[in-house]
Amino acid sequence: MNGPTQGAWAAAANHCWGDKPLGRGATDQNRHTVSQGRRVFCDKGGGPAIVIKTGRRGADIIHRIKGPDGVDTPVCRARNTVADALTQRFNMAPILTPPRIVTLPIRPFAGPVQRYDMQTRAAIPAQWGAYNEADIRVAGAMPDDYYGLVFNYSEDGGTFDYLCGQEVPAQTSLPPGFGTVAISGTYAMFATTGHISTMGAAWGEVYGDWLTRPDFRPRPGPSVEYYPPAFDGMTGDGGYEIWVAIQA
Repeated sequence: MNGPTQGAWAAAANHCWGDKPLGRGATDQNRHTVSQGRRVFCDKGGGPAIVIKTGRRGADIIHRIKGPDGVDTPVCRARNTVADALTQRFNMAPILTPPRIVTLPIRPFAGPVQRYDMQTRAAIPAQWGAYNEADIRVAGAMPDDYYGLVFNYSEDGGTFDYLCGQEVPAQTSLPPGFGTVAISGTYAMFATTGHISTMGAAWGEVYGDWLTRPDFRPRPGPSVEYYPPAFDGMTGDGGYEIWVAIQA
C-alpha cells in the first residue's frame, strides 16, 4: 500500500496546521507562540468548520472557539484544554489515545522533499500524488510503512521542509530528487483510528493539550506523520499516528 493518495490527503490538507505548521519541533522559546496560536480546522469536505484562538491571561489559558454558526465564545480557561473546549462547545470527543513515550535510535527516512510556506502548503497532497505516481522507492526501504516528516521550520519566514517517503537503511543510494532526514531521541507517539480528515483536530490536541502539560516538554526535532500498513491510501481510512519530539 502506498502512502496517502492526493485525493485522500486533500480531504485533510486545509486543516493539518493553523497559521503555523503545528507539526514542528517546538522549543521552550516558541512554546509561548504555540500556546497563543490560531488554528483553523475544516470539515471533511474542506469547508471552514472551527477556528480556535488560544491565548494567556496571567496563568490562565483561554480558548475562543468559533463554529460554523459564527458564534465566537470563550469556552474554557485555566487548566482546561483544547480537547475540553471542543467537547464543551461541539460535543467532540478527543481523537487521540494517550501517547506511547519511546526513545528511538537514529532512524533515517528518504523521499521527495519540498519546502513550503503558509500559502504554498496546500500543495502537499500533490507531493504525495507525484510520489505515488512515480512509484520510485529506495532499495531496502521498509515496504509497508509510509511517513510524512516536517522539519527545518523557520520562524522568520514561516517556511518548512516536508518529506514524504519511507524508512530506509542508514547507508543507501538515493534516487534523483530524494532527500533524507533522521529522527532520534525521545518521542511522544499519538495514535488514532480516525480518518485522515481528523488530522487537523489531532494536531490541535497535541499542541493545544498534550504539549502544554509539564510532563510533555517539546524539543527541537522533526515531527512525523506515520501511516501504518492498515492505513488505506485510497480512502484515508485505517488510522495514523503523530510523533513529536519531547524532552526525556
